[in-house]
Amino acid sequence: MPDLISLETVRNAMTGDTIAFKIIVEKHQAFDYAVAFRFVCNEEEAEGIVQESFIKLWKNLHTYRQE
Repeated sequence: MPDLISLETVRNAMTGDTIAFKIIVEKHQAFDYAVAFRFVCNEEEAEGIVQESFIKLWKNLHTYRQE
């Protein structure tokens, strides 16, 4: 399981802080890759899925609601 990320880091990423977003990515990418790989059983495809998921997260992070 990935390490927990502080709410402050999430809030900073929501405002466009690329360093905060990098922290989120670094803490989750290995776990996300493992999950994606289990579904597709292909390294390149799993990497693409993870990359696309982080792109979508970056584009939509402003819509995150804490509750």
